[in-house]
Amino acid sequence: MSGGLTLTATVNNSAFHRLQVLTEDMNDRAVKAFGTIYVRRMAASTPPHPVGTDPEALRSTGHADIKSLHRRIAQDIAGVDSPAQVQAFAKPVPYRKLSGAWLAIDPSTNRLAKPRGNFGIVVPTSWARVHKQAVPESTPEAAFAGARWQSGHMQPTGRRRRHFVRRAKLAAFIRKQQAHAGKLISGWAPAARVFAMGKRIAAGFFEHHGGKGFGRIYKNKKGQMAGIATNRMPYSAQQGEDIKKRIPRVMKIARAARKVQIENIRKWYESQAKKILK
Repeated sequence: MSGGLTLTATVNNSAFHRLQVLTEDMNDRAVKAFGTIYVRRMAASTPPHPVGTDPEALRSTGHADIKSLHRRIAQDIAGVDSPAQVQAFAKPVPYRKLSGAWLAIDPSTNRLAKPRGNFGIVVPTSWARVHKQAVPESTPEAAFAGARWQSGHMQPTGRRRRHFVRRAKLAAFIRKQQAHAGKLISGWAPAARVFAMGKRIAAGFFEHHGGKGFGRIYKNKKGQMAGIATNRMPYSAQQGEDIKKRIPRVMKIARAARKVQIENIRKWYESQAKKILK
């Protein structure tokens, strides 16, 4: 009489299927988590933010770097730190030369008043007629249009035409231009939405600007989950190249955060798997 050993193995198809779903979910979470890390780092290192700025800067639209840009915009246009300071202009008096050219005199020195800012803008003391001639009123938009531009930057020239502009219009124009701050950053917003686990992304992505860019989660040729993020907002090839040069350092900075996320995802997976197999 011979002895024998019989083994019977059973597979819980339901649990096995749930593990497969959990694994796919883990891959999706990992790509979104890593994508979020990189996109947040890139947004926080995109001008006006310098490379290495903490992603906490994205919590609001009022970060110090953005406020600094607002000041630069106001200084560029009108030589002041904010629209409210337009009131603090020196009080130039319009003056018309015999040749018909309009200038402005600084009453404190009785010399020609120098325009504040880089566009030849002058806010006169009053708009009363000078020798029965109306002061030629211009607009900040006209001053902008009359400037020489290159790659999105105004190029200084020699003697610039004077633009007599009303105070309220100048202040409004400064605010309008300041509102564009963060437009370059907004090109990361589409990718941030793709990788976000929730429905909302941080205010500092300036999503309201509608920046051009995209993000995508896909399977690569090896069947692995992968993600891609692109910012299409650079106004010039040079600016695009400058941002690309920041990528290696941003990736290096992000590695520590990536390690933390890997550990968090591992713990989450183990916890969920135990619930399925118990």
